[in-house]
Amino acid sequence: MPDFVIIDNRDTLLADELCAALASAHALDVAASYFSINGYEHIVKGVEELLDRGGVVRFLLGVHPSLGARALLSVLRAAQSH
Repeated sequence: MPDFVIIDNRDTLLADELCAALASAHALDVAASYFSINGYEHIVKGVEELLDRGGVVRFLLGVHPSLGARALLSVLRAAQSH
């Protein structure tokens, strides 16, 4: 079995792979120039469970955050206050 996964979003979905990895992760670090709240909704449960386990979540987003990125910020701030 290879040490890598080819994600093509046809046969293998990025959201499925991220959710599987988040189940045992201690941290999530994401660097992206674009953020979609619709895409985030596919992994939000895994992110919330990671935060509930005391994990760390960090997002580094582009210079001009989109409306979705601003929504993410409020979600993560709310999770920090738990």
